[in-house]
Amino acid sequence: MASFVSQDMPRSPETTAYVGFIGGESVWNSARTWRRNGQVSGRCFTVYNSTEYRGQSRTIRPDQGIAPIPASFGNIHSNRLHACRLS
Repeated sequence: MASFVSQDMPRSPETTAYVGFIGGESVWNSARTWRRNGQVSGRCFTVYNSTEYRGQSRTIRPDQGIAPIPASFGNIHSNRLHACRLS
């Protein structure tokens, strides 16, 4: 089951729609990249193992993912989307 996220979530809701996120096995960022003034940028996705953007974090660059999420990381309890420079 896939869970799609398009906004920041300080607390991942534990509803049926997000059941793949709580206890998820992988994360993929399908965002695009863009070039401006010779710099390549994109929309990065950072996941946290605690609510309110705290705890351990992993940042996933556009068109990349983490599979499997390491057991030592635990569950994803919050996430943030943000612009990031790639070059």
